[in-house]
Amino acid sequence: MTTLQIDGSAVSPLEFCDPEMSLSSARSGMIAHRFEIAIDWAEVVDATTTAYGELIRELRGDDSICGGPQDDLARADYPPLDEVLQAPPLVDLVFTAYLGRELLRSQTWDRVTPIRYWLDEVDNATYEAGNLILRGACYSQGDGVRRPLRA
Repeated sequence: MTTLQIDGSAVSPLEFCDPEMSLSSARSGMIAHRFEIAIDWAEVVDATTTAYGELIRELRGDDSICGGPQDDLARADYPPLDEVLQAPPLVDLVFTAYLGRELLRSQTWDRVTPIRYWLDEVDNATYEAGNLILRGACYSQGDGVRRPLRA
């Protein structure tokens, strides 16, 4: 089960999209929001196991080229995905720096439903009560008036 809240209000995950291109300059005419999405850990594992394995192979290659571990995931000896949730800093690293956007693509917009919110960034990931919680910034269409990001 996936739940999505934008600024504390429930929204259908199907109305939330990770755009193919960065929002960059488009943000100036859009309305900033904070999102929180909860995804059942079993769904996370199903959706990201292959990508996690590919990530580990790539990062191990980087480690060998650079002569040693390059981040906390390497220093933890690349634990299996099910064990990542036991280390909060690794949950945050894996799902903010590496797999968060890919995971969101598998859990959100269906390419049919009209988009109301566009993902900008995932800036926090935690494991809480059987769910992966991703938090970050997103935007909706605006009236051209720039507004600050809500806390």
